[in-house]
Amino acid sequence: MTTQFPTPYPDETWYSLIVRYHKHSGNQYWTKTKLELFDQKSIKVLNGISFPCEMMRKVKAKYPDSFDLLDIALNHTLFSYTMRFQPLEKKTKDLNDYLNGMELNLRFLHHIKNEKEWSLRYCPICRQEDIEKYGEPYWHAVHQIQLMPLCPIHRCRLINAPNKKPYYRYYAPVPEDGEPVFDCAHYEPALTDTLNAYLRLPYKAEPNVETDNLARGMENAGLLRDAILDKRVVDEAKLYKALLEFYPSELVRTYFGDEIADHQARHIKKFKIHSPEKYALISTMLGLAPEAIFSEKPIPLRTEELFRELTESGYVYTDKQVARIVGVPESRLKTFIERAGIEQFWLDSEELSRHKENLVHKIVIRLTQDEDDILSEFMKENAIELRSFALYSILHKTLRDYQSSNYPEGP
Repeated sequence: MTTQFPTPYPDETWYSLIVRYHKHSGNQYWTKTKLELFDQKSIKVLNGISFPCEMMRKVKAKYPDSFDLLDIALNHTLFSYTMRFQPLEKKTKDLNDYLNGMELNLRFLHHIKNEKEWSLRYCPICRQEDIEKYGEPYWHAVHQIQLMPLCPIHRCRLINAPNKKPYYRYYAPVPEDGEPVFDCAHYEPALTDTLNAYLRLPYKAEPNVETDNLARGMENAGLLRDAILDKRVVDEAKLYKALLEFYPSELVRTYFGDEIADHQARHIKKFKIHSPEKYALISTMLGLAPEAIFSEKPIPLRTEELFRELTESGYVYTDKQVARIVGVPESRLKTFIERAGIEQFWLDSEELSRHKENLVHKIVIRLTQDEDDILSEFMKENAIELRSFALYSILHKTLRDYQSSNYPEGP
């Protein structure tokens, strides 16, 4: 063995290390390189892209000072990404098992494409920068996330390298051609950021079940069943329809099939599905920050924010108004404010009747056309149907503001 095994470049895949070794060795045949490194020629070298495997330990035994097994597993494979939605206890055990010499048996990785279907991918700008910085190009790990559409650094479209036959049968350097293309669909930059974050987050980061931010995001988007508010049950039909409206149908069907079944929706909500792609597609559609699912801080609920804005506005509202503004059925208003710890602030039908009986003065107000137009806008924003009630609400707020500013301790 006269050729030293290469030192990994930042974000370089395991396959790329073997490719560079082959290039530097001067070996004419790819099979000879595999025999030198692994003592066998039929080994599936692309396994090392998604997760650490036995061939890394074989190379480590021959070249003990070339790399660290933990560093290779976490920074030069997609292991952190692949295990992102596994419970911490499970993925910690799997990582320790590998470092202790055991072969990983990751049955849930059935969604990872086999080598006959896999496309190695590259960014033409990264390729050029690698040559300028290191003197040679290499395959980046982050580019091999098959759902990722764009380079997370340069925002150009990733290019699929030609795949004439399975990569384990031949030497595949990064192609020399390829021009950057920056056209992209509306969802692709955000999806790229989400997938990149799933890879870059610390290996130990796991979904926070307590904050339940994925379900909170779906509630904000109106994708839960209203009748079971406290349990935040996903409406699978609404979720699937929303995905189809946001993404190309072919993409949705690739990862979710022709529908989302009830049990699948429950598993998604409880983080019992281990495919990062499904969560990336859902959270990107919802506009959730990539880290939100793993955060200890609950994201705000749109309905609760609206309720609080209405309570602080100082205007008088009826139950019908509040229901229209917040987008909640009248029959469910109290359920929402009880969950949020907000006291009832609107007039229901019975209170409104008593309120009218207690009116002391009837006032006639004449408005100019401009003033009437402004009043119409106010009524539209506050879901008010009667001009008389709109004017009363404005007058009530004005009097209350006057009272609080001039008589802070009461008249």
